[in-house]
Amino acid sequence: MIHLESIVIESEYVMESKGDNPLYILFSRDWGGEDTEENGVAVLIEDGEVTEVGYKDIAF
Repeated sequence: MIHLESIVIESEYVMESKGDNPLYILFSRDWGGEDTEENGVAVLIEDGEVTEVGYKDIAF
């Protein structure tokens, strides 16, 4: 199970801009035991297309 945690729109604190109009959707997770590192799931959307899915640290 995943739960929406936040939506990050490119700004000064996003460290790496990977393309035009990046939008990060971050999720926390509830599987595989306790998430001690808080490394949930992230989806990167650029110009309206999903371009990357991975751990939520891709946004920072």
